[in-house]
Amino acid sequence: MSLLSIILIPLLTVVLYVVITAFLLRNAVDSQHLKLKQFLMLRFFGTSLFAISTFVLVMLCDDKVTLINVGVFNSWWAVVSLIVLVPVILMINYNLAKNKKHHQIYPHLSVGEWRFSLLLLNALLWGVYLFAYELFFRGVVLSISIKWMGIVVAIAFNSIIYAIAHLPKGKFEVVGSMPLGVIFCVIAYLSDSFLIVWILHFTMAVSNDFFCIKNKVNTNSNEV
Repeated sequence: MSLLSIILIPLLTVVLYVVITAFLLRNAVDSQHLKLKQFLMLRFFGTSLFAISTFVLVMLCDDKVTLINVGVFNSWWAVVSLIVLVPVILMINYNLAKNKKHHQIYPHLSVGEWRFSLLLLNALLWGVYLFAYELFFRGVVLSISIKWMGIVVAIAFNSIIYAIAHLPKGKFEVVGSMPLGVIFCVIAYLSDSFLIVWILHFTMAVSNDFFCIKNKVNTNSNEV
């Protein structure tokens, strides 16, 4: 496996993800409404794309032992990360949910009436999608990059393509994803697994949706 393929495969994957995601969200941005079918397509496409790209990278990898971040976390860093970051994530999302502009970044929240069954489906889809997502970014790509580029350059490269993946959500998400990408890479490296980052990312995504939906319901109730 060459350095060029290590750079090109993840980069092309992210570019394809951005293009297709932007296309699927185009109508939603104009109408501020995302149909359930589009929502499901987004999750299915993202999961499939990152899973396929991960498979290709693993098959091309000469030394499977280098995939250090693909396994069960076995470090106290994992416990510390959960204890420290989960409350921080919940607090930040709780406050962000009060900002109406924040809601516009996530058009899937306008699917319609959020019944309990839809909330469970949303959480399940987030879990599956983010598993493939983090296995790709903080699992395989980071592991292979470290061997060829060194830890510092590998984290920088990973954070850049991670930020590019957020282009469909606007400048705020792109800027915010850069330091978050670095933090996620460091946690994955120190805990020797992408799983802890998957748990944190899942907590971030689901709690953001929950607080935004809850805030939207409360706002509508106050307006009546």
